[in-house]
Amino acid sequence: MNAQTADLASPALEARTLHGLDEFMRLERDWRRLVATTRSRNPFLTWEWVSTWLRHFCAETLVTVVVTEGEQVVGIAPFHRRRYQLMPGVAATALQLLAPSEIGHLFEIREVLTAEERRVEVVQALLTELEADPFWDWVELSAYGPDVHLWHQVLAGMNRTLEGVVESEKQVPLMTLMASWEDQRSLLKRNIKESIRHCYNSLKREDHAFAVRVAVDRVERASAISSLFELHRLRSLVREGRWHTDHFNVRRVREFLAEALEAMAISGSAALQTLRIDGELAAVRATMEAGNSLYLYYSGFDPRWWRYGVMTLMVTQLIQGAIERGLTDVNFSPGVDDSKTRWGVKLEPLLSMAIVRRRPGPQVRRLVIRFRKWLGKRAWRAYRSASERVARKRTSART
Repeated sequence: MNAQTADLASPALEARTLHGLDEFMRLERDWRRLVATTRSRNPFLTWEWVSTWLRHFCAETLVTVVVTEGEQVVGIAPFHRRRYQLMPGVAATALQLLAPSEIGHLFEIREVLTAEERRVEVVQALLTELEADPFWDWVELSAYGPDVHLWHQVLAGMNRTLEGVVESEKQVPLMTLMASWEDQRSLLKRNIKESIRHCYNSLKREDHAFAVRVAVDRVERASAISSLFELHRLRSLVREGRWHTDHFNVRRVREFLAEALEAMAISGSAALQTLRIDGELAAVRATMEAGNSLYLYYSGFDPRWWRYGVMTLMVTQLIQGAIERGLTDVNFSPGVDDSKTRWGVKLEPLLSMAIVRRRPGPQVRRLVIRFRKWLGKRAWRAYRSASERVARKRTSART
């Protein structure tokens, strides 16, 4: 094949940078097409979620790199330009993929959206365009599942002016669904089978009736999301077992989630699941769907029902429902703990990385910010550990 034929087979990729929310919103048709053609299992790439997120948190700071092949858009990467003040007159600037990273726990899986073909070339074109922007010290990115290998390749092939750094690698528990609940249950280990039996039998023994249902209209969803926020707060107060943070204690976060989940529910990519016992609301869970995969998002429960294992009950019911609807897997969200791994999951990688300019200034500024964040996490862990010790002492004193 000569060079001219190769050029006809693979048109050159071009990249451009857009600024602000209005220019990004004009990409809706291209965004939806790329999500559909890639058959993504990431619900956080739905247009309803992404557009609402960017409108709430990145409107004035949004920088979007668009890669095209001829007239066709083949890659889109929206970034939040984050400025950190180090001291008077000195600041560090980061481009954060689909961030701000300080509330990244809400946007649990962030990815660059690319077409299936020529993915490495699309990413390289994106990075070349980013490098031409002189107003950043480092770029924060993430990749999920099969794309992790691709990004390892890209980081290894960085040019001399940029350094690729892997900051962390989490695991995402994923349960492959069988054809029936009986088949699924047969694969579970003894401990989770006993937990499932306990939650059903304990309610039956005390003549409690339960029902899990989906909020079906705007009024029901508004009530369910409000209950989710309150029950999530109450869950954070439970000191037995694993500590849970109240992630919704900021009004801006609650307003975003209420709008995003409502938009996703209308499109069929999210639902608010409620568990009632004897007619009383006991738990709420937000779920999402993408690519025949059920995603278990945040939840909350009334601590008065804790001893009945209401969250195990709800997850069991959701898994059974997913099997009945022909879904292929259940995503338990990033992070590994016993409450997830006991369901017989496999683990998929979620990579967080940075691309840093190979100059002393950007390198030092990034290290200062990382150290500042590390100190903040240490302080929070110390506070949490002290609170847990106090809670255990109070529990011991009562008993």
